[in-house]
Amino acid sequence: MNNLYGRLASWVYEVDKPIGKSFGDVEFYRDCLKDIDGPVLEPAAGNGRILIPLLEAGIQVDGYDLSQDMLDLCEQALEKRNLKADLSKAAYDNYQAKRQYSALIIPAGSFQLMTDTAEIERAVQNFASSLKPGGKLIVDIYPRLDEEEKPRVRHWQVGDDLLVLSETPYSIDYFAQKTVSQLRYEHWHKGELLKTELELFSLRWWGVYEFELLLRQAGFQHIKRSADYQYGVEPTDGSSCVTFEAVIE
Repeated sequence: MNNLYGRLASWVYEVDKPIGKSFGDVEFYRDCLKDIDGPVLEPAAGNGRILIPLLEAGIQVDGYDLSQDMLDLCEQALEKRNLKADLSKAAYDNYQAKRQYSALIIPAGSFQLMTDTAEIERAVQNFASSLKPGGKLIVDIYPRLDEEEKPRVRHWQVGDDLLVLSETPYSIDYFAQKTVSQLRYEHWHKGELLKTELELFSLRWWGVYEFELLLRQAGFQHIKRSADYQYGVEPTDGSSCVTFEAVIE
């Protein structure tokens, strides 16, 4: 199954990207949301890498994710810090908001985990309906395609446990604007292989103006773009990340 984030994959994510680890995005989103009046929703909240620092900054945030293993990690982190957030298991296109939100955020290119056009259109409409009038959508995309990506192996030592992630490029579909990689997760303990998880990891890439058109078709207006977590700096050909901010009327 694609983009599943099972137990072993979630553990690797937690070790590699713990709560608060920033690529410039934690500070960027915290600054963007500091004056928001009302609750914030984070789809694909994962282990709480960004959700929890926002809560610690006094911002009210709810979240959802399709991976129960990721949600379990987030719940544990919340409990450890005596923080509370409403977390749900849901997909982008079927989440049922319990209230309307002042902002909805999708950092770190997580939006690109969706590759099916119909699902994407349903999801963006779902985002719009989850926001109150005047609510903001803030979402990142990585528009650059690495056509020369090579296989790589990474590992993390956690006490007597060794976690290994092998990534192998599998396919590039230029028509569907989608890349697929094969991921192999391994858990070793004192030299013995205990568990393996295999997963296909799919990502869709977007053109900047194409993505803006998608937002406009869903009713979003007043669209602003920022490059590489520098607010208001227009993206260029060399930008690796583009953040869109849009308002639903």
